[in-house]
Amino acid sequence: MRRNFCSAVETHLFLSIDNKDYAAPPSWIEEYRTHWALWHLRHYSDLQNLALNHITSQCCTTIVEKLETYTTWNGLVNNDSPMPRVEEIWTLAAVLTDLGLHVSYGFFKHEPNEPLNALWDLPQETPLPLIPFSNLPPQAMNYPVWCPSPVPNVTKINDTWDRIVQDPSFPSLVSMFFRSQVYDMLMARRRTATCMEDMRPYRRLGMCIWDAWRVYSAGLLSFRCVGMIPTPTGGFVEPSRPGLHNVRKMQIRWAALIGKDV
Repeated sequence: MRRNFCSAVETHLFLSIDNKDYAAPPSWIEEYRTHWALWHLRHYSDLQNLALNHITSQCCTTIVEKLETYTTWNGLVNNDSPMPRVEEIWTLAAVLTDLGLHVSYGFFKHEPNEPLNALWDLPQETPLPLIPFSNLPPQAMNYPVWCPSPVPNVTKINDTWDRIVQDPSFPSLVSMFFRSQVYDMLMARRRTATCMEDMRPYRRLGMCIWDAWRVYSAGLLSFRCVGMIPTPTGGFVEPSRPGLHNVRKMQIRWAALIGKDV
């Protein structure tokens, strides 16, 4: 994902940015979101495998039916949140697909491939992508286990740039910005904003995984607040001026990121 994101920025936006932190190593929160998504993909797959291969037929039917509401009873969708975190899971599934793993999208029986829709436009009970992890070769005994670095301290900088977990059920700041300032506004004029009709390219770029500093460094995020904003590098940035001009600028840049026009 990081390589895809950096390549897209360097191809389409590089001449308009002067902060190279868009290519920085993954931050703690970015690793956390990635492994959180991978855990749920594996958990969902293991439950499906258990139900289909190790439980009697009557119980199997009940469990599989309940798995269709996996996102609901796991708290992955939240009516208080403007968008579900499940887009993070679908992002990892898309990346794994590109790496050669087989992914099934059972909900879309008429469309066996990854859907174009954004997850917040689909029903809450939409099943997760299914990856048959049990079919993969056994891992070597000495396969390295992911050991996260210490949890970052709660500071104004980490809070501002979305580098700590605010609420386990809430999506990233970048995801919320993308939906409210880019996606929803452009989809309101769908006839001309075709760049928002296919979310697959944005999944490959890890849109909902990155912290706010990485995306801001690529010129894809703006803040509207009072006063100077401290940065992770020890400096300060000025908040963006309110107005449609700045919103339009962000929309143009997000479309350009995938080689599209608005």
